[in-house]
Amino acid sequence: MIDVTGTYERLSFRPDGDMEITFRIPASQKGGLMQGIDELISKGVKDLSIKAGKKKRKRSLDANDYLWVLCTKIAEKVPLVTKEDVYRKHIRSVGVYTPLAVQEKAVDTFVETWGKNGTGWVVEVVDSTLDGCKKVFAYHGSSTYNTEEMKRLIDSVIQDCIALGIETMPPAELESLLTQWGKKNGKSEP
Repeated sequence: MIDVTGTYERLSFRPDGDMEITFRIPASQKGGLMQGIDELISKGVKDLSIKAGKKKRKRSLDANDYLWVLCTKIAEKVPLVTKEDVYRKHIRSVGVYTPLAVQEKAVDTFVETWGKNGTGWVVEVVDSTLDGCKKVFAYHGSSTYNTEEMKRLIDSVIQDCIALGIETMPPAELESLLTQWGKKNGKSEP
């Protein structure tokens, strides 16, 4: 899915009666937009569902933002580790996954395809008792998490922060943040 923000430029009518709408997209979003368009074109997709609405500004830190702040702080303290490495480590440690049996010849394709869902969509592959198959643990990114799952993930990252002497927010404040995040994202229930 392509998700960008832009500014309405103009509306014009074609001779056949169809409309053309032009939006100006900031250069900072060019890479993601072009990649998304290239992926759609390579799949032969021509007809798209397009939504436009008022750009919403984030007013405050939410639980997902806080998770990334903590991952960044850990990465800054640990040499040769990125915030994405920290995030993926904790996804594999306490995250939500689906166990699957995948034919050995299809494992590489599955891993590549699954990973295209986002940073936290990681796969662990182990031997299987089924001939010609591997057992695959397909971890879901935190964008799919409910409040309880997100709390477990953030608590895991906080444990690393404490071990590294990184300051974290008080538990009551974190609980409030998670509650607001769950309500905003409709993910309050497990």
